[in-house]
Amino acid sequence: MSLALRPGATLVHGLDRLSITTPDDRVEVWSAGLDVPVNDEDQALLSPAELRRAGGYRFAQDRHRFIRGRVVLRQVAAQALGCGPGEVGLRERPGRGPVMDGGPLISLSRAGRLVLVALSPDAPVGIDHERLDPAVNGQALASAVLSAPEARSIAMLPGDDAAAAFLRQWTLHEAWLKARGVGLMEPPAGSVIAPDADGSAQIEADGRTWWMRSFVPASGYVAAVSLALPE
Repeated sequence: MSLALRPGATLVHGLDRLSITTPDDRVEVWSAGLDVPVNDEDQALLSPAELRRAGGYRFAQDRHRFIRGRVVLRQVAAQALGCGPGEVGLRERPGRGPVMDGGPLISLSRAGRLVLVALSPDAPVGIDHERLDPAVNGQALASAVLSAPEARSIAMLPGDDAAAAFLRQWTLHEAWLKARGVGLMEPPAGSVIAPDADGSAQIEADGRTWWMRSFVPASGYVAAVSLALPE
């Protein structure tokens, strides 16, 4: 499966397609930097609802990164559709990520200086990432928000390893919940994700089988992608 670069599309400088193996190659994952200047033309791509949301951020950096993330999302989608970014229609969903009308299924994640976009032609997909931070108390957070088996596994690790392990597990849950379209309305502690040695896992929910995998999108970050397998 190759969604990228449909006839008439132009590869956008600054977008990087990541090499992530997914079942039947049904998902593409793209990354870009968030601390890149945006101009008036870029901001004009956003909908009134997105501009209102951007205006709600207290700090200029957060506002800029939100706008840049939505610009990147449209650039990635435009490459898949073979159109201009201004022709990509996004619809907001309160409490959840945006959806694209008449195009591939998409998911967006922003953390630190990095934005990730995942898209699939036909499978519900979710992506999430976090910046690795050794100051994170992985053992305490795992006990607070993950299932008991996951928390016990992380509790056996030393501090830095526990922080990284917690963030890997957290992004797996977040990517899976995003793919299902439920977000944190469903607490991660209610499910156990047990990844294999390659970072992949499968779990049953909503009458479907969901696949997910951890990966490193850039130095200093951990990420996960999830999608629904064919019924």
